[in-house]
Parts: sequence; structure tokens; C-alpha cells
Amino acid sequence: MSNAPAMTIEPAELVEQQGIGAFQVRLLVICALILLFDGFDAQAIGYIAPSLIAEWSINRAALGPIFSAGLAGLMIGAFVFGPLADRFGRKPTLIACVSLFGALTLACAAAQSLQSLIVLRFAAGLGLGGAMPNAIALVTEFSPTRLRGRMVTILICGFSLGAALGGFLAAWVIPLLGWRAVFAFGGAGPLILVPLMLLALPESLRFLVLRKRPHAAIMALIAQLAPGRLMSDDAETVSVPDHQEKVSLSLLFSDGRAALTLLIWLGFFMNLIVLYFLANYLPTILHDHGFALEDAVRATAFYQVGGLTGAVVIGWLIDRYPPPIVLALTLAAATIFILLLGRGDTDILMVNLGAFGAGFCIVGGQIGANAFTGTLYPTAVRATGVGWALGMGRFGSVIGPMLVTALLALKFDISVILELAALPAIAAGLFFYAAGRFSRGSSESSS
Repeated sequence: MSNAPAMTIEPAELVEQQGIGAFQVRLLVICALILLFDGFDAQAIGYIAPSLIAEWSINRAALGPIFSAGLAGLMIGAFVFGPLADRFGRKPTLIACVSLFGALTLACAAAQSLQSLIVLRFAAGLGLGGAMPNAIALVTEFSPTRLRGRMVTILICGFSLGAALGGFLAAWVIPLLGWRAVFAFGGAGPLILVPLMLLALPESLRFLVLRKRPHAAIMALIAQLAPGRLMSDDAETVSVPDHQEKVSLSLLFSDGRAALTLLIWLGFFMNLIVLYFLANYLPTILHDHGFALEDAVRATAFYQVGGLTGAVVIGWLIDRYPPPIVLALTLAAATIFILLLGRGDTDILMVNLGAFGAGFCIVGGQIGANAFTGTLYPTAVRATGVGWALGMGRFGSVIGPMLVTALLALKFDISVILELAALPAIAAGLFFYAAGRFSRGSSESSS
């Protein structure tokens, strides 16, 4: 009998040794499809809003609670399904999220009242909110550090792509089959994806090891991850504890970071007010200005295409120039395109350009802000800093429709409200610029 020590395998080290192979590509494709349907269903309510106004004879102020309900569910779902995934695993949690938002989006197609639609959108939002962070976490856990940024960026683009494709589909479907068909497509797609997830989506290797799942299952997953690596039958798997899991929120405010953290939170809050206001209300605004419904919906799809393009270009820019200046100039430029939309120009080409430009600056700027924020905090609190900035920003996405509802109640014209949306965009750019200056000043004083 051999006395040689058993081979020891540490999941994080094994992942670091891999490149991008068939296993990673399959995982990325499945998770990108999840986010594609996530983006489609999250944006669907904005595309069908003008049809709801016409069919149910509701005023524009009534749209606010519908928009806020879905966004509130999305915010809560992100907080709730994270801990559930840590307890039960990424795979079952993702399957539950996709099944939830798929089934409830399908149920939205049968909604007969404003109240029922609000409840259904909130419940669907829970699944929508839980899907994205868990898909990102799963792809991150199987991506080596040197390729992680690239993999996650491609993954997140799935959300914007889904939102954009939803607009082009809605522009074609609504005139033919009505607004309920948009929800039918949006609900059926995720449910069709669930069997593929059951068969091909892997569980987190680190989760399997930490939870001491059957050795055979762990070794089978390792064989898929590293097909060229020879494993002995008695190989042991261990996982180094993650000492960052219990990082205190107070660290975001220690060592002179309090002002920096508040500036970042304010920037996220302001930008997400504008981002979701345009995503939800733009079809209604353009339809009010006399554009055909399909043109109004298609223009909003160009808003998402602009965001997808902006994510790539702005990501390139902030790698080469000071991120605070890039973000400030980008969000300042957004006001030009927002004002262009607010004037209600009857030229659909100009409107599409305005929508594309607004998406490029606002949506692309938000993705750039995510990357910028990660550079402002030390490693020990980096994930906490970005996560809480996104969480605080979500409050802006929920409050935005409520503010619009209040302004409509005060008899503000919706085109005037659109022009006012330029103000938080400017404010967001100034907050990000100030955060960068403050961070640089703090670094210089501490060096």
C-alpha cells in the first residue's frame, strides 16, 4: 500500500490554472441567455405602457406604481436570493429565479386590472433581481482572474441585448397581436430555458467543496473544468476560507472614506433615476408626441443598443484616461441627447439618434461607474463598496417613477419632465468627478 499523500485540489487555484475552454463557453452562454431574458422581461413594461394607457383608459401617473413595483421587487430580489444561493447553491437558486420571473411574466399576459399587474410585476421582479447577481457570481467563480473582467462584461451585455431585442420584438408584435403577446414571449422564453439549465448548468465548485457534497460529484465537475488534468482516485478537495465574507459595512466609512462613499452613492442614485425613467417612460413620451407606437418602441430599443455600445467604448476610455473626467463628460453629453428627445422632433431618425446617444451616455456611463467604483476601494472592501453603491442606486430606480407620478399630478407636461431629467444626469457626473478628486486627494495626503 502506498504511503504517498493524497493529491490536494483547491477550487480557486484550479480555476486560476484554466483558460477559456468548452466548459467556460457553455457556462457563459447559458448565463448570458438568463440575463438576456432578464433584460427582456425587466424592460417589457416600458414597451407596452402606451398600449396599457389606451386599452385600460388610465392616465400617465398610473404608470408610476407599475414601474416602481417591478423595480422594488428587483431590488429586494437581489438582496434575498444572494443569501439563499449561499445556503442552497447557485444552480437551484438560478433555476428558481428564472422559473419565477418566467411564470409570473407569463401571468402578466392574463392581467385584467392595474392592481393585479402591479402585484405580478413586483413578484416577477423578485426573480429578475435574483438572477443577475447569481449569474455573475457563477461566471466569476469559474473564470481565472486574468480573464474575469472580460467574461463578466460579456455576460452583463446579455442584459442590455435582451432589453434591446425586446424593443424590436415589441415593435413588431404589438401592432399584430397586442401588448399581452410581449409578456407571453417574455414568459415562455425563460421557462423553455429551465430544462437546459437543469441539464447543463454547473454548480459552484467551491460551494460543493464547502458543503462537503459527494466526492464523485465534485470530481465529475473537476473533470469537466479541467479535462486534460489527470486526477488520482484519492484526490482530496479543500477550500480556503474567504476572509472577506464578513467585512463590515463600517469599513466603507473608515480611514477617511466617508465622503468618498457618500459621493459615489449619490452618483449612482442620480444616474439610475435617469436610466430607468428613460427605459420605462420613453415609449409613452414619444407616442404622446405623435409617433406611431412601433416607432416609439423601436426608438427605446435604440436606447438599449446605445447602452450596449457605450459600455464597450466607455470601458475602453476609462482604461486610458482619468475615469472621473470621462464619466463627468459622458453624463454632461447625455443632457444634449435628453433635451433632443424632450423637444419631440418629428424626425424619427433624429429621435433614434437621441435615444441611442442617451443610452450610450446614461447606460454606458453606469457600467463605467461600476468599474470606476471598484478602483476606489482597497481589496478588502472592494466588493462591499460596489455592492452597496448598486444597492443605494436601486433606490433611485424605485423613487424615479414615484417622482414622475408626483410631477404629473402637479400638471407638469411629460415632455417637460423629460427635459428635467437632464438635471440628475449632470448631478451624477459632478458627484463622480468629485469622488475622483476626493479619492486622489486622500491618496496624496496619506502617501
